[in-house]
Amino acid sequence: MKEYNIAIVGATGAVGTAMLEVLKEYDLPINKLKLIASPRSEGKKIQYNKDTYIVQKVEKGIFEDIDIALFSIGSSNSKKFIPQAVYEGALIIDNSNAYRMDKEVPLIVPEINPEKIKKHNGIIANPNCSTIQMVVAINSLQKAKKIALRMADSNSTVLITGDTGTGKELFAQAIHNESKRKDNQFVAINCAALPESLLESELFGYEKGAFTGAKKEGKMGLFELAHHGTLFLDEISEMPLKLQSRLLRVLEQRKVMRIGGDSVINIDVRIIAATNRVLKDLVNRGEFRKDLFYRLSVLPLKIPSLNEREKDVILLIKKFKSDLNADYKLSEEVIELFLSHEWQGNVRELRNYLEFFANLNKGDIGIEDLPFTFDESRKVKYNLSEQDKDILNSLHSQIAPPKLDNYIFVLSELDKRFKNNQSTGRRSITKAAKKQEIYITEQDIRNIYQRLDKLGLVKIKKGRGGTRITKRGKRIVDFLIKNNN
Repeated sequence: MKEYNIAIVGATGAVGTAMLEVLKEYDLPINKLKLIASPRSEGKKIQYNKDTYIVQKVEKGIFEDIDIALFSIGSSNSKKFIPQAVYEGALIIDNSNAYRMDKEVPLIVPEINPEKIKKHNGIIANPNCSTIQMVVAINSLQKAKKIALRMADSNSTVLITGDTGTGKELFAQAIHNESKRKDNQFVAINCAALPESLLESELFGYEKGAFTGAKKEGKMGLFELAHHGTLFLDEISEMPLKLQSRLLRVLEQRKVMRIGGDSVINIDVRIIAATNRVLKDLVNRGEFRKDLFYRLSVLPLKIPSLNEREKDVILLIKKFKSDLNADYKLSEEVIELFLSHEWQGNVRELRNYLEFFANLNKGDIGIEDLPFTFDESRKVKYNLSEQDKDILNSLHSQIAPPKLDNYIFVLSELDKRFKNNQSTGRRSITKAAKKQEIYITEQDIRNIYQRLDKLGLVKIKKGRGGTRITKRGKRIVDFLIKNNN
């Protein structure tokens, strides 16, 4: 039977006594027991199970051989040592309810399964975020799923791109949970949520007295906290250029230096970054470092938007209704509207509508039950996502205005011919251009198709189906026509 190394933090006083009582309730085979407290309690002797233990002070490395650390997280004196215990690999158990003023109140013992005790840092990815679970019925995500599973076997940096609401963080957690690092921590931060100074201190940490208002004991940064695990940098495109250079150095050297520090700290961290922007266009505009872009995009993963996978709408409706335990029925008119809707918020927007219906407590849902936000979103014909805007900027920067008119013509022709079920072959497009006195060859159209396909504005298909305009292509051509008139 496995024996465990256990530490009790804040071992002196009534709380420490209560935690020793909790330890007896667990009835775990103990190999080593450490009683840890503040420096002023160092050297005190405490009796436990007929043995005498000497209280130790917290110092670097004291948790490295510990499997379980019992804390009273409600105690300010002990909870400040949690980051160190987390970093050094102890499983944190909160025993805030262990201390009982009234001895008649039953002892509250936090649940713990000895078979699941592993060396990890207490911060874990959502265990339900398995890549296989997420896409089991979503055929159009099979390609992304297969790529993600292969990426999970690697330690290389991953760059996940996709519109808002497509599930980039879910994929990040899934990659972590399928990787060799799954028993260690998954730490996430949104780079757009904090001002530059706060973001820097969160990522890199700081030494005591580094700046006004700094904690006197200093603070561990997220790079250190994610040691042996995964650090997820969401909205990486919004990171200030100054911090981008520091991040580049971390990726190259796998070392960090705290703010105000004079020594480097070795880290073993896998980086997964995500963005809803087109980073290459930001690089071309000088808003994102080129060297960092290529450092991040070692393993690129693109999550398709819901507008690119209409067939999934029905599958997702069934899945979310099941998740919400809802049994209402959508009318055919509502389903038709959903299938033709421009999903600016992607899967997240769809789920919000279904949750809204669940809270109406109605058996049948008709058009009259749609929230006002749905009607407003349908009226915003020219509402472009951040990726749409980046693609537009790319078109304007790479294509001279006279030639851009040819691109607009080809997109509008594809849109019109798709609606009328007409041929989209290069020859038919050339004939249509000639009628409008636009000089454009079949080779020009081939080149335009290829560039538009790379931008996701058209889908080149072989055979009778021909080239089709995508929903993003429709949005952008509508916008260009409106602004050209």
